[in-house]
Amino acid sequence: MKPRHARFVEKGLYLFVLAVNTGIVLLLVLQIRNEKTAYMELRSEDGFLFLESVNQSLQAALTRLEQDAGRLELEAAEPHLSEVLTPLADYQDIVFIQVESLGGPLFGTEPNPLAAGLGGLGEDPLLQEAVYGGAPFTREITFQGEDVLECVAPLYRDRAFVALLRIGLSLEFVEYLESSFRNIVLVALGFILLLDLIFVYAILISKRLGREGARFRAIMNEIGDGVLVRDRRGRAFRNRSLEVLLGSGAEKRLRNLPTEMARIRHHERTLLVLRDSLPDADVFIVKDISLETIAEETRQRERRLFSMGWLSSTFAHEIRNPLNTVSMIIQQLRLESTLPEQEQQLCDILHAEIGRLNNTVSEFIQVARQPAVEMQDVDMEAFLGEIHRFYAAGGTALDLEILCPADSDLIVRMDVEKMKGVLINLVENSRQAQARHIRITCRRQPPFAVLDVSDDGEGMSPQVRERAFELYFTTRPEGSGLGLATVHRLVVAHGGMVDIESTEGRGTSIFLYLPLSKGETPDEASDPGGG
Repeated sequence: MKPRHARFVEKGLYLFVLAVNTGIVLLLVLQIRNEKTAYMELRSEDGFLFLESVNQSLQAALTRLEQDAGRLELEAAEPHLSEVLTPLADYQDIVFIQVESLGGPLFGTEPNPLAAGLGGLGEDPLLQEAVYGGAPFTREITFQGEDVLECVAPLYRDRAFVALLRIGLSLEFVEYLESSFRNIVLVALGFILLLDLIFVYAILISKRLGREGARFRAIMNEIGDGVLVRDRRGRAFRNRSLEVLLGSGAEKRLRNLPTEMARIRHHERTLLVLRDSLPDADVFIVKDISLETIAEETRQRERRLFSMGWLSSTFAHEIRNPLNTVSMIIQQLRLESTLPEQEQQLCDILHAEIGRLNNTVSEFIQVARQPAVEMQDVDMEAFLGEIHRFYAAGGTALDLEILCPADSDLIVRMDVEKMKGVLINLVENSRQAQARHIRITCRRQPPFAVLDVSDDGEGMSPQVRERAFELYFTTRPEGSGLGLATVHRLVVAHGGMVDIESTEGRGTSIFLYLPLSKGETPDEASDPGGG
């Protein structure tokens, strides 16, 4: 659902665009009116000037008539008026000229003024007001179906009203102006409508892209692999998994990778980075291959242990049979009472050495066998608590720290006694490596629970670390070389994996991956035994 503030902004944007469009239309309409008003005012001023000029010409004509006749007779004035007004009627902007006295028309370019739309002096109040008021005026009338600007002025002689002069000026240019502005408004409205359609389309596309972008980000955030897309402008997209795998400095670390495929270590993870350089962006895919790497290493070690154990078992069986024969002969000799005391002591020593050798042979045979485990669901917190009580009751000066989150609810499928022996074996190895502090922690890494046994002891060199789980490999004169090999085989028998990290002079960490009770059934990737 769209956030409330986003909907508010979208509605506000719609209203803003509507207000802008309405404002533009109103401005255009007002501009048309202003232009028409200005032109009409200009036309009226021209009409007043024209009336004054015609008035002066008519006054001169009436003066000549008065001089010729000795007095002013309006009935005889038509020829003199026609002499002045007829040339003016031919002007392009002159629509009509009408001169009318109180007695009737004196001159007119229109033979039937009433039919053309010109009212008489006795019928029009405005004309009567001009007669008695003496002030000229202009007005817009309809003449023969066209808009005309009528200019009206009274004609006086010796302060006495003589006639009313009416001149019609063409407003064709005003009509042309209105038509032009009307077309401009229509074009502007069409352009505004087109812009509105583009705006609405852009908003729809933007909303669609927003939905697609949100869906893309949701999908990318559900991917377990880390994804980083960085364009040439420096803009970057990263999903949540990338932050989980590499932290906040992921982009800087990936940008400096020299190759298109690389393996990197980050904390306790082994990561595979794939880089694809596109024309406009670089795409990085970060995959956590820690479990795959550990599983593969565990499988390889288990195969080597099995092969060495099988050879050792075969060799041990070949030795055990003659050893049993020798042991029986020695026992018979010891039963002979006639043996001197010195020889009797030699037989005792020989019997003890044969017993020790037989124990070694038994160890060889035991290594070759697949460990038998009795699996059950075990609460990891309770299990580690038992380990802590075991060492606390021993009274040994051991700095052992066990950490398991109380809310972790880790239920693991394992053989309690076998895994207790595994942890005791690892703790004893740490003590023999001069560790001052030993820490056992647990965490969830589906489908496994991970036990981390870490110490601050002597640590291992890279060469020793590579051979740490080999059968009969040891760096201590009194060591048997079976401890870590046994740990490895027991964890694999549980369907788990083993990993080791060690730095010479800084300590060692051994990670035991045990299957969760409610986890997925281990597949080939989590079945390191490999058969």
